[in-house]
Amino acid sequence: IGIEQLKKLDGFNRRRAEIATLLRTEFADLSKAGRIGLVDYDPVSRPAPFGFTVLCDSKATRDAFRNHLDDAGVETRPVICGNMVRQPAIAQLKHKVSGNLDGADRVMDCGIYWGTHPMMTDDDVLYIAHTVKGFFA
Repeated sequence: IGIEQLKKLDGFNRRRAEIATLLRTEFADLSKAGRIGLVDYDPVSRPAPFGFTVLCDSKATRDAFRNHLDDAGVETRPVICGNMVRQPAIAQLKHKVSGNLDGADRVMDCGIYWGTHPMMTDDDVLYIAHTVKGFFA
């Protein structure tokens, strides 16, 4: 199964990159206005994101945004990486925290993403874009 899936990898990655580019274009004005934060990629990289991540201005906005997307049938996930020190399993491990983790907390509390499945059509992607823009209108 894995060998057969690998034959599709280049096409999947190309389509995920197309989806991300379309969404970035659709959300450019929201990003410029400071309504949402978008992931910036190094210009030499060729990202093929598994999901499209945005950063809201607060946890309350993120939660309301998540509910709005859920009501519209757009499945989301929180950005779970964020502040790993807040993950329950870390309490079981010896660790040291150096400095404040405000940025990691913000990602964990205010980040959200949805999938960029390679079989999504442009109409699917534009539906998500319209739904997102409708929340921030």
